[in-house]
Amino acid sequence: MNDPVYIVAEIGCNWHADYELLKRMCRKAQMAGCNAVKFQALSQPLIDRHPEWDWYQSSSISPNNVDFVKRIVEDMGLDFFVTPTYSEAVTWLTPYVNLFKIRYADRNNESIVAACVNSGKKIILSTDRPIDIYYEGNLHKYINQIYCIPKYPTEFGELNFEMIKLLPGYSNHCLNPLAIIKAVRHGAKYIEYHLTDDRNEFAIDNKVSMSY
Repeated sequence: MNDPVYIVAEIGCNWHADYELLKRMCRKAQMAGCNAVKFQALSQPLIDRHPEWDWYQSSSISPNNVDFVKRIVEDMGLDFFVTPTYSEAVTWLTPYVNLFKIRYADRNNESIVAACVNSGKKIILSTDRPIDIYYEGNLHKYINQIYCIPKYPTEFGELNFEMIKLLPGYSNHCLNPLAIIKAVRHGAKYIEYHLTDDRNEFAIDNKVSMSY
């Protein structure tokens, strides 16, 4: 993360386990100047919530697809990393990533946080306010807390950009692109936003995803 602002396109499961679509999304992210693309390793309970999406399980990063997905991403000159939503995923993901992202919902999940810390990798953690325990001991060497409002979507007026002075990064769920610009002006060194190929698709993240 040597650039003044490290920009991440959150592809998540929006690639629908379609490798040609994934290549297109990575190419568009690279052309837009992104540094990295991010995915999700979903737990089985999360997958089971949406049986109507037959692509959902296959688009989750797993031991079966991680090598191929990583190769596609890195062939585009982008960094590859993943949000693990269950602690066991950290074990098999560790050889493939230099960075883990912990989602807002798991910001206080001791098993996931501990597994990521024990991996020795850098961690980006979404939160709406500083979590004091992560500044204690050596934890601050691993965990970088960034500002996030987990509302899908978040209205521009609901964002408190002053928080970025304490949490010097921003995970975006606001469809007004000015939110990202204002976050950078307030000192964000890390920007993450959801990316989709088609905003008309019915999927959770499409409510807050940006098109090309």
